[in-house]
Amino acid sequence: MAPHARPRQTRISASSHWLWMVGCLAGVPGFASPLLASQKADHEIAFKTLTIEHAEVIRGMKGMPDVAYLTIFNGSISDKRLTRVSIPGYKNVILMQRMDGGSTARPTPLAQAFVAIPKHAELFMGPDTLFFELEAVPGFPLSASIQAEFEDGSRLVASLTIREPGSKRTDHHHGYGD
Repeated sequence: MAPHARPRQTRISASSHWLWMVGCLAGVPGFASPLLASQKADHEIAFKTLTIEHAEVIRGMKGMPDVAYLTIFNGSISDKRLTRVSIPGYKNVILMQRMDGGSTARPTPLAQAFVAIPKHAELFMGPDTLFFELEAVPGFPLSASIQAEFEDGSRLVASLTIREPGSKRTDHHHGYGD
C-alpha cells in the first residue's frame, strides 16, 4: 500500500459488534518480540506493521473520568486482537461501547470485547463508538506513553497526548501532508 493511500477504517458499533467480531477473528500467528510504535506529527506510519497512529487522553470535567482514544493501523498479514491497554498513572482502564448511537455507553472488559483489527485495516475509536474510560491514581503523575497488548503477545508502546477537559478528539484522516 502506498504511503498516500487511504486504509480502511474499522468502527465498531453496538449493533454490528458481534457480527464484526465473528467475521474478523481469524487465526492470529504470534510475533516473537514486542513492537515499538511512535507517533509522528506527519503521520508517517509503517504500512506493513501494526502501528498506533494516535493515542490521546482527554481529561474529564470535575468529577468525571478521563477518556482515551486510540487509532491503530494493522498493516500486518494477519488480524490482531487487542487484549489489554495500560497507561501509567491510571487504574481501571475500561472499554466503553456506545449503545445504538445514543448517549449511553456500556462498560465491557477488554478481554471479553473481542476488539479485533483486520489485516490492512484501522481501528478508529471515537466518542460515538468505542473509547476507554480511565480512573486516575491519586497523586501519581500521568504518563506520556501508552501500552497496547495483543492476543498474540505483541505489544505497542506509543507516546500519549493528554488534552484539557472539553477538548475534541484529534481529527484523523489520511492523505498527502497528513
